[in-house]
Amino acid sequence: MPKPSRRVITKPEALTFNDLYGKGITLSNNNRQATRSSGFGDAIVFSSRTIHTYEKIFLKHRQKQVDW
Repeated sequence: MPKPSRRVITKPEALTFNDLYGKGITLSNNNRQATRSSGFGDAIVFSSRTIHTYEKIFLKHRQKQVDW
């Protein structure tokens, strides 16, 4: 009976924001922090790589917008 193959799990590269983002966004901290400059229009960001199924990621929300 053949041995089951072992999956090699490698550490994924750092997750940052893509250089493609909306006009209402400013990226800083080596593309690890996104700040919305004003309003909600054109304020979209994308990750720099695919997030894998079941991959755990951490997002920190630093400021609350009360009039949304």
